[in-house]
Amino acid sequence: EKYEMTFPMLYLRSFLFEPWLEFGGMININCSESKLSAGIVFQTKPFYGGKPHQVTAEIKGQSDNTTARISGDW
Repeated sequence: EKYEMTFPMLYLRSFLFEPWLEFGGMININCSESKLSAGIVFQTKPFYGGKPHQVTAEIKGQSDNTTARISGDW
């Protein structure tokens, strides 16, 4: 099987104090042979509070129905 995927944006945060990198945005993963797809959202950390490196994903089957929803951190 062949998969096509896009990539999220990469952000450099707090470069004056302790720099760290963060992904942000949505990526799509698609397989044209099996008709499976996934959309993964990399959520950026809010300015105050919140947790870094949060992700949510939605996996779709052949009939374009959502088969799973996933959330967590990486």
